[in-house]
Amino acid sequence: ARQLDGQVQALTAALIDGDEVVEQLRSHPKFLTNAQWEYLQQLTDRVYKDASHRLALRFPQLTPADSQLCMLIRLHFSNAQIATLIAVSPASVSQQKFRLKKRMMQADGRLFADGETLDTVVCQV
Repeated sequence: ARQLDGQVQALTAALIDGDEVVEQLRSHPKFLTNAQWEYLQQLTDRVYKDASHRLALRFPQLTPADSQLCMLIRLHFSNAQIATLIAVSPASVSQQKFRLKKRMMQADGRLFADGETLDTVVCQV
């Protein structure tokens, strides 16, 4: 089972990392247009089987900005890259992640009890 899980993770990473738009945004991050947001959501949903829908069902209190942040986390963008993509400082990204974690904990008090990171939880939804 672990070997299969590792193979699935490698395949999804290859699909994401091999995507031309993601590759370009990682190497030359810039503020995202609405069309780019839509493309990234479609990519995330295609690769991770409707991840945005599952996220919204599990955490209905999340704002659209929270959902976008989750998508960027799921696509493995760094805090610095996320900051550029949403036109804020890296410190603001850290604050947004902290607030997102609090909202998720309000919805499910068992989250983060075992020391999971926000990135881990987002990637498991």
